[in-house]
Amino acid sequence: MHLQEIVNRIDQRLETLGISALEAERRAGRRDAIRNMRRAVARGKGGVTMRTIDALAPALSTTSEWLLTGQDKIEADETSEVILLDKRSPLDDDRVIEAFALAFQSLVGKLITEVEASILARSVVRIIRLPEAAMTQAERRDMIRASVRLFRH
Repeated sequence: MHLQEIVNRIDQRLETLGISALEAERRAGRRDAIRNMRRAVARGKGGVTMRTIDALAPALSTTSEWLLTGQDKIEADETSEVILLDKRSPLDDDRVIEAFALAFQSLVGKLITEVEASILARSVVRIIRLPEAAMTQAERRDMIRASVRLFRH
């Protein structure tokens, strides 16, 4: 894979979506990712990790394969990442229900994109999966509220 080609495809998606690189990085949760790729191209070196590509693809409404190779569909039909809710976070767990209720109550009246909803859901699941000893319930609630604040413009 050639980094310049990946950056060109990223720029193409940014233009199509009408968003800035900064907005795409925010949606992907990968601060400075696009800027760092552009710098690497300018210096004639560097690469990109699959983790970064996988984070940027849904933020750019495309697939990781298309960003890497130009193959596959340019626009993703649906969010490709599935959040597995296993024994660590079953849907009937009161903490899970409370956490998601808190997160989405905070967004009442605000439209968010599928990408933003996916990012928020992943954030909430990660917070829920933190070990009990890591923080109090009040601290967990504060972290969820902070995650929600990212989507308020």
